[in-house]
Amino acid sequence: MMKKILNAILTLILFVIKEVASFCIKMILLLFVLTIVFVGIMKYQAGKEEIRYSKDYTYIEIDMGMQFVETSPNLIKEILEPSLSYWNFNELLKEVEKDQEIEGLIFNVDGITLNLAQIEEVGKIIKRISKKKKIHMYSTSFDKNSYMFASYGTEIFMPPAESATSNLTGYNIEIPYYKRLLEKLLIDINVISIGEYKSFGENLTRNKMSQASEENTRTLLNGKYSLFLERVSKGRKIKIETLGLEIEKGNFALATPFYLKEKGIIDKCEYYYNFIKKIGKKNIVGIKEYEKKLLSRREMKLVNRENNLKKLGLIVLSGEINEDSILGKDEKKITVSNAIELFDIAFNDNSIEGIILRIDSPGGSALASELIQNMILTNKNKPVYVSIGSVAASGGYYIATAGDKIYLNKESVTGSIGVVSIIPDISKLLNKIGIDNTVLKNSELGDVYSLKQPMTEIRREKLIQSNLKVYEEFKSRVAVSRKLTIENVEKISKGRVYLGKEAVKIGLADGILDYEGVVKKLATDLSLQEYRVERIQRQNIGINVKNYLNVYPSFKLNENLEKFNKTLFLYNPKKLYF
Repeated sequence: MMKKILNAILTLILFVIKEVASFCIKMILLLFVLTIVFVGIMKYQAGKEEIRYSKDYTYIEIDMGMQFVETSPNLIKEILEPSLSYWNFNELLKEVEKDQEIEGLIFNVDGITLNLAQIEEVGKIIKRISKKKKIHMYSTSFDKNSYMFASYGTEIFMPPAESATSNLTGYNIEIPYYKRLLEKLLIDINVISIGEYKSFGENLTRNKMSQASEENTRTLLNGKYSLFLERVSKGRKIKIETLGLEIEKGNFALATPFYLKEKGIIDKCEYYYNFIKKIGKKNIVGIKEYEKKLLSRREMKLVNRENNLKKLGLIVLSGEINEDSILGKDEKKITVSNAIELFDIAFNDNSIEGIILRIDSPGGSALASELIQNMILTNKNKPVYVSIGSVAASGGYYIATAGDKIYLNKESVTGSIGVVSIIPDISKLLNKIGIDNTVLKNSELGDVYSLKQPMTEIRREKLIQSNLKVYEEFKSRVAVSRKLTIENVEKISKGRVYLGKEAVKIGLADGILDYEGVVKKLATDLSLQEYRVERIQRQNIGINVKNYLNVYPSFKLNENLEKFNKTLFLYNPKKLYF
């Protein structure tokens, strides 16, 4: 009797503690959200006050280290961290091109966050601006990304300091291989891969890169290096052979500003502070402030006119592709429900004439990719043109095949038509640490995805056959979309990845066009003389809070391992170090 009373008291105490803790957490979150809203209102009011002042600037200063986001803006990050919509950034630059009162732009390219495809897109706009205005590019330490961007400017400068070294070298890659470590931890990883070039997961089962993966990776490295030489040679008017020789000899590795100036890589050595002082701080405005002033001007003059223009819808799918989960509609990933909601909005909006689908994804869940692709195909009531950003490989390319046309940048990576499943086996580890595992099942393959049982030949063969069926389905989707035979698709598949021009040559895409070019192409094909692009998006403050604070853990350890069990269309975007 006493035991029951004690248990009841303990239960009551735990219940009270739980409720109090829950209440406190909710109150903290509520206060946090209210604070964010208050700060946002204050910033908005401050912006409005600033707009009232007359324009007294002639230069715009842009820090390329801020985040330029393609996906839906995160309200909290927008307030607490410097960021700007990638699409707004492009539009602002186009406005600068037309703004006769602006004499030039000043870019600080240190820590540039744009990827190579975005650099190519933004660079074309900057090149047009440079024909009318001065474009000053500054860095304390160039790498290949920041220098490629800087090469679009009219002047490049660095501080006159020996410590301000730059590292302009060829492209290289370093990939850790974990087989020996996993063996020491008594963990086996089973990779069921279809396609000899499908290298995702091989660093878990091998000590070094496979021959097929090395061949494909070298091709990508050489392709990116050639594009770098081509861009810099053109921008700086240096012979491509001379530039290549300097880089290959290592002369630009840890090179000082003085040496770079001597070789024509930069134009002058000057401290940034002195440069700004010479122009005059009062003559310079930040890009975010310019955006506010521009919006104020547009609100007065253009709103009514723009509302009457015909529309093109922009849908952005960025990140790894996942099935809907406990994360719900996570804006950081591509999920089935997210994609369907965006296309539902676009397909049911009669004022939208056509859709630009922007994809930047290495792939992910095979099932999610199929569901999204099928939804677009079966509900499409207006043309969908695909603009591939940095990467649309594997599942990313699978979704792209739903488009009427597919376009890439020269730097875009695509393809990786193949399938992989990864099944960890921790049975040896469990045995070592003293955990015994009892299995009860009423079918031969009831434990087909088990992490705690050694892989059997029957399980492996079943997984291979399953992946082969998915691979055949993948190839058939590509064949129908691209009007190719299955035999031709097989030749270009097997997990191999391609850069832009090569992808067009083999029929995976329709041409090389940046985002701006795709918009113009769609408008021309629809015979639209005047139009505006409207971003299709959803805004949910609850999702913003959750994503920023990571209030909810994504997966428990076991669930994190098990997510690899499902069939994946995933290309491993190995980081190119530059």
